[in-house]
Amino acid sequence: GGRPPVGRPSIVGERGPELFVPDRPGTIIPNDFGGGMGGGGMVVNIDARGAAPGVEALIRREMAALSASIEPRIDARVTRQAGRGGAFAKAVGRR
Repeated sequence: GGRPPVGRPSIVGERGPELFVPDRPGTIIPNDFGGGMGGGGMVVNIDARGAAPGVEALIRREMAALSASIEPRIDARVTRQAGRGGAFAKAVGRR
């Protein structure tokens, strides 16, 4: 994140270095802000080999319930942060 200087290269990129040369002032918001603005999601690998029958279904239900509870909290945090104004509010179209 941060405010890269206009007309000068800055190194950015979550998946390896990239050069960014802005032609006007702006702000780079970190991809991990608010639980992951860049989409993509989370990958969870669970090795349930040898577990009792029904454990796989139980794990799937619990993960779905967890996912359902996380999304509203992220939405609320993003809304709260946007309401404070500043660079984030401008980036999401709320001035």
